[in-house]
Amino acid sequence: MHIDAAGVYLTMTNTRVVGNSVVNQDPPVAGANNRGGGISIPGANSVRIERSEISGNSANRGGGARFINDALAQQTANGVLAVTIVNSTISGNVAVTPIIGGGGMSASGNVALVVDNSTIAANSSAADAVGGILLDVGATTPPSAGNALPPTLTLR
Repeated sequence: MHIDAAGVYLTMTNTRVVGNSVVNQDPPVAGANNRGGGISIPGANSVRIERSEISGNSANRGGGARFINDALAQQTANGVLAVTIVNSTISGNVAVTPIIGGGGMSASGNVALVVDNSTIAANSSAADAVGGILLDVGATTPPSAGNALPPTLTLR
């Protein structure tokens, strides 16, 4: 489920996101990113996932969930995408792309990810890639002289 959440405050409570897949199309589709098999949320102000399950999903990257905040204007302390996952389970998700992965979830750019009393287990990825949580930094959108700010992870 792709949620174009630019500027919104999103809360998911008591929700099951199970058995979804976003993978390469044949023939390839121009501009398709094939990421975030369970959920893909770019550019929200904040995301809270509470008492929820994200499992059995697959994608090229971010099999279970993908949080991205790479917009050039958001690369400040006030532009952070705050993601909080509480009392939830992220399991059995798969990232199928070698090297980059993020089977359970991926966070890219200026994202502050907090995982509180949650289970992230049994996620997988292709060889040489991250199966659990991928923290990734790269170019801004639109491209600029610098990269997006790196994501952070806090476990409670």
